[in-house]
Amino acid sequence: MFNLLVVEDNLHYSKNLINFILKNNYNVKLVGIATNGKEALKYLTSKMYNIDIILLDLKMPYYTGIELVSELKKQILYRYQNSIIVVSGEPSLISLIKNEPFIYSYVDKINGLQKISNELNNLIKLKLKENHTILLKNKILAELKYLNYNENFVGTQYLLEAIMLLAENNNLDSINLKRDVFPIIAFRHKKSPHNIKCNINNATVIMNCDCQKDIIMKYFNFSNTRTEVKPKQVIEAILKRITA
Repeated sequence: MFNLLVVEDNLHYSKNLINFILKNNYNVKLVGIATNGKEALKYLTSKMYNIDIILLDLKMPYYTGIELVSELKKQILYRYQNSIIVVSGEPSLISLIKNEPFIYSYVDKINGLQKISNELNNLIKLKLKENHTILLKNKILAELKYLNYNENFVGTQYLLEAIMLLAENNNLDSINLKRDVFPIIAFRHKKSPHNIKCNINNATVIMNCDCQKDIIMKYFNFSNTRTEVKPKQVIEAILKRITA
């Protein structure tokens, strides 16, 4: 369930908008209505409400939607990145803030309530995917920490990305790091696939030295304390644990 804040000075319009949204969007909970940007800012800076999505009018008295977006940027409140759907009847105002990182999309009021509802559903889908990605990343990090990987090593970060790529693509049966994984990570970081492989190998060599041998033996079902873990074995083991 995502917490929704509606920022609109026309109470008649906001009432119709809210009724339509709550009837057609089941993953949202209305937690506040603000009639200007100043009221909205109180909601957004409070820890009480945990706002996820904002429907924002731009032309309002006292404190406009544009001023609100500017204040979010000034206060570095980037937790609201991609969280605002601008709902305005002023296309000229929309053009002033449409490229701000807080803005997910914008809808002209003349396009109707259904269009707003559709945009809201699209944003909810995006946030659900983001939440899944964060949860997955935290699970993998917990496993890497348990194995005593050093988070400060770039190779550990590359290894994290490799596991996330495979987990998100459900590619657990035929893992080919050289073909399917290293080139993607290399492209992201403007490195060579060989560089990615070497850094992951180095981080794993150090992990073999730093991690307690009994933890390694139990985690990988080894019978010999002298056996060194390879990156592919780490990836396979973590994928099995987080998808079990």
